[in-house]
Amino acid sequence: MLGGVQYVLPGYSATISLVSSSDSHLRQVTLVAEETPANSLARGILILDEIAGILVVLAAAWLVWTRPGRMSWGFFLYVIWFNPGQGYVFYALLQQWPLALLAQEAAACLAQAAGFAGLLQFALRVPADEIDPAWRPLERALPLVAVVFAIAFLASFGSVLGYGTENITRMVLLAGFAVDLCALIILFMRRRSQTPEDYQRVRWVIWGCLIGLPAFLISEISLDTTLLRTRWGDFTPPEDVVDLLYLVNGILCLFVFEAIRRPRVVSVAIPLRRVTILGLILSIPALLLHHEADSIREHLDLPSWAWLGIGAALLFLISRLHETTVHLVDRYFNRALDRIEAQLGQAIARAGNAAAIDRLLADEPFRAFRLASAATFRRTGAVFRRHDDSDGWVDCATRT
Repeated sequence: MLGGVQYVLPGYSATISLVSSSDSHLRQVTLVAEETPANSLARGILILDEIAGILVVLAAAWLVWTRPGRMSWGFFLYVIWFNPGQGYVFYALLQQWPLALLAQEAAACLAQAAGFAGLLQFALRVPADEIDPAWRPLERALPLVAVVFAIAFLASFGSVLGYGTENITRMVLLAGFAVDLCALIILFMRRRSQTPEDYQRVRWVIWGCLIGLPAFLISEISLDTTLLRTRWGDFTPPEDVVDLLYLVNGILCLFVFEAIRRPRVVSVAIPLRRVTILGLILSIPALLLHHEADSIREHLDLPSWAWLGIGAALLFLISRLHETTVHLVDRYFNRALDRIEAQLGQAIARAGNAAAIDRLLADEPFRAFRLASAATFRRTGAVFRRHDDSDGWVDCATRT
């Protein structure tokens, strides 16, 4: 079994037998579970985790429905288990029926094994559900990978029957980290062979994995193990911080969903900037509420409807602050874009005819931004006609 935090129903008790290393004297300690104190911030984060978990699974299911294939099925198998949603209440309820709990644990082992294999399958085929011949041997070995993980996960629960499975459990955890690292390595290697359009889509997936996978791993380590409790101190983050890390894991699905749903995406730097700004803006009030939420409520002593109004006002102020900050940051990072826009405006002012303007509108952005394609369409009556010699365009790709 895993260490770390184990949730049970309030009132449940457990008797632990302790033996001293110096003598054989036996001491028994009985622990009785009590309800964990929680404030409104912790409850709010937990609600967001559950909503994010539902949306993540629905988004992955939508990809399977609209784009059925090994790629979408692999991602769906991964997010079925590895998502921001929390299931410890379900497990606590199942403790009343031991056989049902054991059956659920066995199903969870199979789901985790399928999730790891699904992540590798997804990494091998994203974004167009195509695989290079060089990667086919690894794809054929994925069922074996799933079987090995399933057996290892099931064996790690041998402690229920009295067997020592600490080493197996550690090996399974480390192997899970290795799978996530392999998925990232595969994505980094495959991006070199992508077309310019798919290259940007793969970058979205890579950044989603770089943000989402570590956040989920740190959360799992904090809750399910004692690895962060070292001789130098306890580095385990508070539970509400762990719940926030689970929420960050939802960014992985958001980025993947956008990268697969859209044939063309903007540079991933744009959403990364906005998500980072939002996280920094929210971190300050979240840190304040984490330490002072209960004392603030006691000092103000306001009715519930007043707190709803205060919450709505805070959300409005945070949204306005986010928009203003994004605008200022975009102005700083888009200085090159503004300079190119000014140069293009001057070139258009010097153009002698409409054909020259059409050519400038496509050629200058194509060259400056290293685009995959650029074209100018001019409206003639009810029809839009493409300017000749458009970079990256062929006749069969033109629709009027």
